[in-house]
Amino acid sequence: MKLRRLDVEGFRSIERLSWSPGDLTLLTGPRAGDLCAAALHISNTARGWSSFSEAFDVEPPHPAERFTDGYAETRWFARLGPPEEGELDLGYEAIIERIEQNNGWAIVYERFTLEDDFELKEMLERQGSRAVFTPAHKGPVLAGTRPPKEQVATLADDLTALGALPAFYNDKRVQPYTERLAGWCRHGRIDPSAEGAPRRFEAERVFHDRLSEDGRNLVNALYSLWDFEALRAPVLAGLRALDPTVTGLSFPLVGEQGLTVALSHEDGRATELAAMSDEAVAWLLRGAMLCAVSPAPLLVLDAAEDGIPQGLIAPLAAMLRAASERVQVVLTGVSEALDAALTEAFAGAAEGPRLVRLEV
Repeated sequence: MKLRRLDVEGFRSIERLSWSPGDLTLLTGPRAGDLCAAALHISNTARGWSSFSEAFDVEPPHPAERFTDGYAETRWFARLGPPEEGELDLGYEAIIERIEQNNGWAIVYERFTLEDDFELKEMLERQGSRAVFTPAHKGPVLAGTRPPKEQVATLADDLTALGALPAFYNDKRVQPYTERLAGWCRHGRIDPSAEGAPRRFEAERVFHDRLSEDGRNLVNALYSLWDFEALRAPVLAGLRALDPTVTGLSFPLVGEQGLTVALSHEDGRATELAAMSDEAVAWLLRGAMLCAVSPAPLLVLDAAEDGIPQGLIAPLAAMLRAASERVQVVLTGVSEALDAALTEAFAGAAEGPRLVRLEV
């Protein structure tokens, strides 16, 4: 177990750090969120990978030609707990509508004022960017603070090169999103008749073992990982922590519509996705994200302080340990309980996966 301290003045001043696949990095300190956002930003642009490689001494997961329109094919920023106190709710229906109107991609920005938001949005639109902005919302940020006016043009260039940066949230604040997601995923595909289904996904079926960034292939992602005991075990443990009667998942065939997913219970009951609790759906989303057979090259996770129910701490630590063996994982906002569970999960590993603590 290794402890390093980084004096971070924005991601451009990150000290060189050897970051081996299999390590799980815990970031603490006032700059942890900013560093996570910066790492996520620079890891998902072809131009940014050179900066990322120099800072962390790692190779990009994809050749440059695999990047399209300036953004990588997969990346995640997940929030694992409830919203912070005082956080504004702009209305997820409005955000979803803006995403749908913008080719399904969005930048959800937090730290701009409305004036800055409109000014930068106009610049982006003039440059043909597909980025979507919404202010005062917890989401990925480029440098962690609201930029001065003279930096807005530079940010516009950077964000236009980036193209788009999706954000994906699993907390209770996204209940309208979760309900719509359940409607879209009920049969393992987009249902064109479902209320609010995006027109561009009509009749489209997705069979990937990696959870898509809008979550629409959740059923297929779960179906793929369920063949692997090491991957499904922590998912099942979390479901049992929420409901002790759960014995597993089943994937019943629904007419000609395809597969759905259901919780199997001791008494023979089956609870399909659309009827599951928000907590169960959120846990399945986390499982599909962290236990995917082919995970994203970089997972940047924000576990809000004390935001994880006590019963889910141990299985979440197991998920994160398993994910760290296959992909680079950065975690911030770790509670004492989750820190203790991760310490136990990584205990006794003389070689291989390590828990790396960084105070920033």
